[in-house]
Amino acid sequence: IRAALKQPHIKGILAQKPLALSLNEAIALRDEAAAAGKILSVNQNMRYDQSMRVLKEIIDRGDLGEIVYAQIDMHAIPHWQDFLRGYDRLTFSNMSVHHLDALRFLFGDPDEITTLTRTDPRTQFPHKDGITVSTLRFPSGVLAVSIEDVWSGPREEGYQDDQHIHWRVDGTMGVAKGTIGWPVGQPSTLTYASKTATG
Repeated sequence: IRAALKQPHIKGILAQKPLALSLNEAIALRDEAAAAGKILSVNQNMRYDQSMRVLKEIIDRGDLGEIVYAQIDMHAIPHWQDFLRGYDRLTFSNMSVHHLDALRFLFGDPDEITTLTRTDPRTQFPHKDGITVSTLRFPSGVLAVSIEDVWSGPREEGYQDDQHIHWRVDGTMGVAKGTIGWPVGQPSTLTYASKTATG
């Protein structure tokens, strides 16, 4: 990022997540980009998924009423790139970051977040957070859960592979459910029922 900021022909930078491995470093990069007059953005692509964009419209329109609960449930085995071996965080920096950002996109910044982790038995390099479970409480009262299970079963012959990312949002006037399609190479989906919008 710093090398790119010095190039006069570069107008903006789309950085892969995570932007930095500490808050102080992220703030420094933000400030250096602003001082250079360049746009710095982070690749938070889940908020741009078709199902998330439509879900946001449905929520903002009030079709689900007051949002009560939300969940993102991932059971998928990612390919860990070699550069991740040097990180102090694995799933947080590469999978959780998308889900946590999507929840912020939908509901704003949380007041509280609690996360528990354990290692992934399949990952052969040192790590602490292969499998993560986070709970978030938002100022509006929304309670949300984000699960990233990168183990997702033994993947041996005879095992029915069921990798998926499912999400759900419950409100006082309806419910929306859907999928993120990348683990199985399919389009994302959304279905919803609303007392006011769908009958």
